[in-house]
Amino acid sequence: MTTRPTNSWIPFTNCSIQIANLPIAAFELPEQRRKKHHSAEKRHILLTRYGAYADADGTNCYPGDKKIIERTGWSRSTIERLRGDLEMLGFMLADGYVRHAGSRTATKKWRLVLPPAAQRALGLLDDVAPSQYPIEASA
Repeated sequence: MTTRPTNSWIPFTNCSIQIANLPIAAFELPEQRRKKHHSAEKRHILLTRYGAYADADGTNCYPGDKKIIERTGWSRSTIERLRGDLEMLGFMLADGYVRHAGSRTATKKWRLVLPPAAQRALGLLDDVAPSQYPIEASA
């Protein structure tokens, strides 16, 4: 399970709206040079799809991969790669598993949060110097 650092990640207040308002630059990986913008757009779309299944504060998000595949039309490997990127960027944290009644399988549960770079992009965190953020949007 991914641990959440104290005082740097905050929950969403209205998950779907805040995700939609995030700039694409917030989803770019610093080391990625090729097709940077295209992959950032896909990460944004994937987080939007997960946000549709989450509570307003970003908790209790547990759509199965099958639902996400149906909604995006992407392959399972693409979704897993982009989801890993979103975890690395700090937008998604593993939050255990959910077992549905009458089922033998469990679905991974996610918590969607705003990392510091996203907080800054939404204007929620203006008083901290940009050098303290792990991800910076290129101007």
